Amino acid sequence: MSAHLLVKDERRDARIDGAATFRTARDNARTIKERREAAQINEHMGTVPSCSPVLTADFNLWAPTYTGPKFNVIHCDFPYGINAQASGVHPSYYDDSPETFLTLCKTLAVYLDNFCAADAHMIFWFGTSQYSQTWENLKLLDGFQFDEVPLIWHKPTGIAPDPGRRPRRVYETAFFGWRGNARITHVQDNLYAATSANIAHAHEKPQEMLEYFFSMFVDGGSRLLDPTCGSGSALRAAKAAGAGTVLGLEQDEGFAEGAIYSLKGGK
Repeated sequence: MSAHLLVKDERRDARIDGAATFRTARDNARTIKERREAAQINEHMGTVPSCSPVLTADFNLWAPTYTGPKFNVIHCDFPYGINAQASGVHPSYYDDSPETFLTLCKTLAVYLDNFCAADAHMIFWFGTSQYSQTWENLKLLDGFQFDEVPLIWHKPTGIAPDPGRRPRRVYETAFFGWRGNARITHVQDNLYAATSANIAHAHEKPQEMLEYFFSMFVDGGSRLLDPTCGSGSALRAAKAAGAGTVLGLEQDEGFAEGAIYSLKGGK
């Protein structure tokens, strides 16, 4: 198909109609068409083995046995491995040990192709004290490339762990990666300021901020997986950005139920 015909066929999409140049419109049209075709292929591969968008499940046990359709957006917000549960400040309600972080990273690397599409995007949140270790772990993800400059969530208020010696910490970081032919269709800044959510979950990422970053690549052909979804803010953000399918895994039954409720419009 010629570039002009491709743009004409997809022109009803705002990312085509509002493109600044024909080249941008052409590239966006190609990406939209490829994602739609990939989604159609996935539909023929079966369905996610649950009618619920959230499963009460351990990612370490789920990943080795999953055989359903592949996901082309992976949002990872693992426990950072900084022993936050022992800090007395914003307790984690789960094990936040370095061993837990490394185990989750290993599961992600070893079983990636069980659930991740050949063309996919990933956002991977991490603690800045784990910067080098996280970068090395992400190198193990088959086919993925990551931008060395992270996405930054700027928080108006932060934590001063040592006010007599260190400044207040007011941001969190995530590596943004892609594999195969996955491309973004809308360029955004790599920094977004939003107030901490911390309503349903002590470490919840604000939906507003996640929507902003998801808007670069999430659309109707997107299938998002969040292996440790907590209160489900990433699932809500992906749906708000237009994702066709979302699936979250959460070990804590209470958080899983809350995430399901919030996806149905509850507060």
